[in-house]
Amino acid sequence: MYCYQCCHLSQQPHNGYPEALFRYGLEHLELCTTYLSQEPAQGLNPYYTPNAFEMCQAAIDVALILNRENDLNAASMLLTIDGHSLWEAQRQQFPEPVNIQEYNQRTTTENGSISFWRELNHCWLKLGRNISETLRQKTHIDCNAKESLEEWLKELVDHVINVSDFLEDFGLVDYERGIWEDDIVSCFEGCFEALEQIGTTPFNSQGSYNGAGAQMTQQ
Repeated sequence: MYCYQCCHLSQQPHNGYPEALFRYGLEHLELCTTYLSQEPAQGLNPYYTPNAFEMCQAAIDVALILNRENDLNAASMLLTIDGHSLWEAQRQQFPEPVNIQEYNQRTTTENGSISFWRELNHCWLKLGRNISETLRQKTHIDCNAKESLEEWLKELVDHVINVSDFLEDFGLVDYERGIWEDDIVSCFEGCFEALEQIGTTPFNSQGSYNGAGAQMTQQ
């Protein structure tokens, strides 16, 4: 079994991944950035993200669509969702009850929260399965492309781990309401194992390589 070693990248989300592998759909980012504003932070909360729930939900909605189409650009959407935003989304959209009226609506609030987290987790798990299935269809790819793919997979897993590290203090890891870190990391271990099984082709005679995009799309 492939043993993934986390290197803990920056907690800031990265939108970049090997462009030679997949076409980056910038138009999909518009649905997420629509909800960003210049609203000042509330009080002294250093993690405040205005419209956090709307921003996260928009990214999840696009990722769900892309996953259904087996479009690996779903990764770009998920990388825009960091731990700060998820915590703010939970706090803003699904607050703990503070009075009788809110307590009476607690079940509805909890169900909404569980659904929100379930969609996020299913997005990550579906992405991992799509990547694994794509890789298992390949027998050989360019050696540079294989290295880039491994770095990209590490970036995705590191992002999940960094998000989980932030959310752990709030009890939002490996529960119904929270990110399913263990399940997601385990799913991506299958991607690394599939990548290990792929052979490599050397650089071409001009000292450059044909690009992983062609290798990933050729049947």
